[in-house]
Formats: sequence, C-alpha cells, structure tokens
Amino acid sequence: MRLTLFSILAMFILFGCNSDSAEVDDCPIVTEPVIISAVTVKFHDANSQPLNVCDGIVTISRDGYHEVFYGSSYSNCESMYSLSGGYDFTSHNVLVEKAGYEFQEFDNIVPVETKCGYETFELNVFLEEY
Repeated sequence: MRLTLFSILAMFILFGCNSDSAEVDDCPIVTEPVIISAVTVKFHDANSQPLNVCDGIVTISRDGYHEVFYGSSYSNCESMYSLSGGYDFTSHNVLVEKAGYEFQEFDNIVPVETKCGYETFELNVFLEEY
C-alpha cells in the first residue's frame, strides 16, 4: 500500500515538472558575446530621400566616452544609408554631420528596452542643405 501511494505521489510530482511550463525563460542563451549598437542613424534629405553616408560623420557620446564614425571610411559608402554605434542601455548624445548639410544634435537617446536586454534605437535624420 505504501509503495502504491508513493508511486502515485511521485507520478504527480513528475507531471508537475513538464517542459511546457509558463515560466520558461524566452531569452536566448548567449554562447558568444555580441555587442548590440545603441543607436543607428539613418540619413535622409529634407524630401525624405535616403542619403548615402559618404562625407557623413556621426559622433556618439556618453559619460565622457566618444565614438566617431566617418562614412567615407567605408569602401561601400555609396550604398550605405546608416551608421551605427554606441553600446549599453544608457543615454547617448548624437551629433550628425554631412558635407553640404546643416548638422543636427540629439540628446539623451536611449536604446529600446526589451525583456532580455535592449534593441538598437533607429534615429531617422532629415538633413537640410545649406
């Protein structure tokens, strides 16, 4: 009788430990480090037409740290329309410059928070000619 009672109790415990539980963590297990850019700057002219990054400069700064990205340093800058940088889930300041266009500054850009970390904030910049 004890063995039967123990078997039934063990069966209920095992059924309670199935893998279809609602408490399953949906976040991926990171096996290799991945740096997710905090900000992606997409270049457009005043008419909302995409501009390539040639002659474009993006400066991203946070807490005394500065990154500068020169669009012309990429061999395929004619076919690139955005530059990405920054990291970590903190506030970033962004300066966008392009030859022949007025510069623009953006303060306190924060990546998009997700359940598992953050996603890149996509900043569409519409530049006006001088």
